[in-house]
Amino acid sequence: MKARYEGDAGRRLLIEALKQQAVVQHNAALAELLADAGALVEFKPGESLMTQNDTDNSIFFILSGTTSVFINGRHVADRGPREPLGEMALIDPSAPRAATVTARESVTALRILEAEFHRVADSHPTIWRAMALVMAERLRQRNRFHRPPNERPVMFVGSSAEGLLVARHLQLGLKHSPIEVRLWTNGIFGPSGVTIDDLLKQVDNCDFAAFIFGPDDHVSSRNTDQDAPRDNVIFELGLFMGRVGRERAFLIKERSTDLKIPSDLLGVTALTYIAPLPKDIPTALSAVCTEIEIAANRLGTR
Repeated sequence: MKARYEGDAGRRLLIEALKQQAVVQHNAALAELLADAGALVEFKPGESLMTQNDTDNSIFFILSGTTSVFINGRHVADRGPREPLGEMALIDPSAPRAATVTARESVTALRILEAEFHRVADSHPTIWRAMALVMAERLRQRNRFHRPPNERPVMFVGSSAEGLLVARHLQLGLKHSPIEVRLWTNGIFGPSGVTIDDLLKQVDNCDFAAFIFGPDDHVSSRNTDQDAPRDNVIFELGLFMGRVGRERAFLIKERSTDLKIPSDLLGVTALTYIAPLPKDIPTALSAVCTEIEIAANRLGTR
């Protein structure tokens, strides 16, 4: 089957197969970049694509065939075409593999190294949002026990290091509200990042999520330069949206700041404030805090 995707004729089939992937979402330009970044690999029935506790960090896009996923020797799921495998290693490259994946039948896949995938994602950051939705769905699948509701609403607040001042003032503004605020000061990417498992625990235990969007990075898209939030903040918002729902997730930004925000995040509740100077932030956030309190009182805990 591998030969089917090789050569000039096979290239067209490879691009079409990649466009069908859940995280590519029919984006032809993204599919082309992934094809250039990866290598075609083939596995016989019973062969392992990855082994639990190994430290490799490639991601696999299944083109044909079906795989089985095992955790601690127990079969937990089957994965087939259009599904990524090994995405956890992209988010936390230092973490060992969480599962063993073997081919149930002949499998053809595109394998992409972690560094190459990040290079592609830098030019198409919306892939992190799509990846977050995949991970959120898998989190729901593995949630085999009922989580009792929190005694009072718990809200996760995430930001980049540059947005931490706003995040801390938001926490102070909600100090006397019924909401328990959990401020997340570390991103999940980079040498100082925390493990993805810690983040997933927060996803499962929180009722609401708020993310501070600011001009953290400068990106070029379609010959236009524009400020954009940090990629990991976009990813984390997408992850929480997939778990708690859009109406419980908030995007917070300074009103006059023009940011490039992925179109698939436009449905999330955007709360804006006006603070030309840092000293204006505490007062400016009061209306944002009120809106969050109203939502928490209306929706309650999950």
